[in-house]
Amino acid sequence: MNIKRYKKVGVVVAMESEAAPFISPLGLAKLEDKPFPLYKAKDLYFIVCGCGTLPAALAAGYLAVNCGCDCLINFGVCGYTGDENIHGRLFAVNKVYKRDVDCRTLGYARYAYPKDVDHLEPAADEKLPALTLFTSDGACWWMLGGGTLPDHLCVANFGSHPKENFAMLEKFRPDQPKMCGEYWVGWFDHWYEQHHVREPEEIAGLFRDMLESGASLNFYMFHGGTNFGFMNGANCPDKGAGLEYQPTVNSYDDDAPVNEYGGLTPKYHLFREVVAKYA
Repeated sequence: MNIKRYKKVGVVVAMESEAAPFISPLGLAKLEDKPFPLYKAKDLYFIVCGCGTLPAALAAGYLAVNCGCDCLINFGVCGYTGDENIHGRLFAVNKVYKRDVDCRTLGYARYAYPKDVDHLEPAADEKLPALTLFTSDGACWWMLGGGTLPDHLCVANFGSHPKENFAMLEKFRPDQPKMCGEYWVGWFDHWYEQHHVREPEEIAGLFRDMLESGASLNFYMFHGGTNFGFMNGANCPDKGAGLEYQPTVNSYDDDAPVNEYGGLTPKYHLFREVVAKYA
C-alpha cells in the first residue's frame, strides 16, 4: 500500500499504551483530549479511541470529518472478536458522511508495523519494545503481496489444506518459520445464514498434521464470544463482484472449542488429546 498518494492519513488505535511506541519517537503533538486523544505529525493524525468497534467507528468518523483524512487505517481495533467488526464500522463512515474515504485494517497494533507509512519510519524496530512483529494474511499471492512487510515475519491464515498453504507461504517467503496466523476452526455467521460448524475430527486431524510438520499456529477462534448491542459489525460489500452488505449476528460462537458461554465442546477434548502427544 502506497500511503504517499493520500493528503491526510488517520490512524486508529485502541489504547494509549499501544500508541506510545509510535508517538514517542515520532514526537507527535497532542492536539486535544476530547472526544479522543488526538496527535498530529505532518499529515498523519493518530487517534486513541479505546476498545470496541463503536468507539473505533466514531473515531474514524471524527478523523474523516473534523480532520479531513482521506485514508483511515485501523490498527486491529476489532472489539471483542473478529476484524469484520471494524471493516463494517469503517464502511459505515463512507455511508454516513458521504465521503470517499479509503478505509482499511493494517494488521494488529501489537504485532504488525506498517513500514510503508512514511510518517512512521522514525519508529524503527529498535525503538519498539522487544517483540516479534509479524503480518498475517491469506495464503495467496495477492493477499501476501499486499499485506506483508519485507523485514518482518509473515504468517498465513487458513482453515484447511495446511500442506498446500504452507507451500504457498514457503514459495512467497522462503527460509522462515511456518505458522498459521489464523487456523479457522469454525466461522462467524451473517444474518439469514445457517450456523457454521465443522467436524471435530477433521479439525483435530488438521491440527495434528500441522504439529507433525513442525508448524506453529493460532486458533481462530479458541473461545467463542458475544458482540453485544450494535457491536456485531459486518463484512463490506464488493459491488464489482455483486456482493451485498453482510451484517454479522450478535453471537460469535464461531463453533469454537470453548463455546460462547464457556462450555467445553468435543473439539476441545480432541485438541487436548492431540496436544498431549506433543507435550
